[in-house]
Amino acid sequence: MDFHDRHETPVHVGPRFDGLPAWPGDTGELGLEVRKLLVRLMKDAYITATEKRYLWALLLEHEEIVRSRLNDILLELVIDRELGIAFARNAHVSETVDIPKVMSAKALTHAATMLLVYLRQQHMRAQASGDIAFITDEEIFDYLRSYVENVDKQNEVEARKRSKRASENLVQHSVLKVTGEEGRYQIGDIVTLIVDVDTATELIRQYEALIERYRQPSSDRDDTRDGSRHT
Repeated sequence: MDFHDRHETPVHVGPRFDGLPAWPGDTGELGLEVRKLLVRLMKDAYITATEKRYLWALLLEHEEIVRSRLNDILLELVIDRELGIAFARNAHVSETVDIPKVMSAKALTHAATMLLVYLRQQHMRAQASGDIAFITDEEIFDYLRSYVENVDKQNEVEARKRSKRASENLVQHSVLKVTGEEGRYQIGDIVTLIVDVDTATELIRQYEALIERYRQPSSDRDDTRDGSRHT
C-alpha cells in the first residue's frame, strides 16, 4: 500500500507562512510547523503515516526542503512510501570522508539483536495476510530460551530477566510498541527496514555459530578463543 495519496486535505505550510519571526531575533526561513517536523525527525525513531498523519502529510509536501536542511547538518532522510515510514539518520559517506555523527545510536543487547530476526519473520508473516503483528513476552522468552540456556547456562529466572531486558531494549528503539495488554507488544513496521534479508542472514549465522561454540567442551572453546589446538 502506498501512503503518498492517503490524505485528502493538503497541508500548506511554506517558508515564513505568516511573514513573522517565531520569536524576537528569529532569522529562520522555514515555517514553524516545518521546523517542528525537522525536530521530530531528529528526536523520534521514526514517523508513520498511520500514527503521525499530520506530520506525514507535512513531510510529503515539503520533502525537498526537509531533505536539504537535514543534509546541511550531515543527516539524510529515508522515506518508505509503501510502508508509510520516514526517519532521519547519519549521512552515509565514504570512509575517506571524516564527518561527525550527529545522531547517536543506543546499543542493542546481544539478545535483542538476535530477537530482531524473529520479529522480522513474524512481521512479514502478518503483513502477508493483511494483519498487524503482535508478540508476547512468553513468545520472546521461548524464542530466546535456547540462546540463553546454551550460551550462558542460566537458570530460568535469569533467563526470563534477560528476555525481558531484550524486549525493553527494542521498546526503547520503537521496534516494539507497548499495548494495553501487559506483556504484549505490536511489532513496528520499522523492523523490515532495520533488518533486511542480508542482515537477517548474517544474524542467523552469528547466532548458530555461538550456539555451536558453546555446545563444545570448555577446553575446545578455550582453544578456539586462543586460535590454537592442543595436540
